[in-house]
Amino acid sequence: METFSLHVRTIPIRHAPSQAPCPTCRQPGRRKAIHSRRVRTIVYKQVVFLDLTYGEYRARCGCCTTFRTTPPDVEPRALYDNKVRQAVLDRILDGGMSIERVITHFTVPWGATPESPRGLKSRARERRP
Repeated sequence: METFSLHVRTIPIRHAPSQAPCPTCRQPGRRKAIHSRRVRTIVYKQVVFLDLTYGEYRARCGCCTTFRTTPPDVEPRALYDNKVRQAVLDRILDGGMSIERVITHFTVPWGATPESPRGLKSRARERRP
C-alpha cells in the first residue's frame, strides 16, 4: 500500500499599501496595522493556500473609524476565495440538485434531517435499550 504525502503550497499575496481609499467616500486613509491570514484556493490536484497580508487603515473622514483592504478575489473574513465558491456552486448545479434541496442542504446541520434537527447520532442513542 502506497502512502501519498500532499505538498501544501502557499502563495503569498500582499495587499497593504501605506495609504488606501475609504470604501464609502474614497478619501485616503493611513495604514495603522498589518494583518495576515490564510485562505484556501483551488489548483488542479494540489493543496494551495493564499497567505494574505492586508492593511487596517484609520479613516480621515466621518464615514467610519477604521477599514481594511482585501484582494479582489477574496471576500472579507472568508476562509475560501471566490474560485472555491464558484466551483462548489458549479458542482451542485451540474449534479442536478434542485434549488429547494440545495437550500435545505445548507440550512440543516450536517447529519440532521429537517424532521429531526438533533441529527442521526442522537437518534441512535435513543434506540439503545
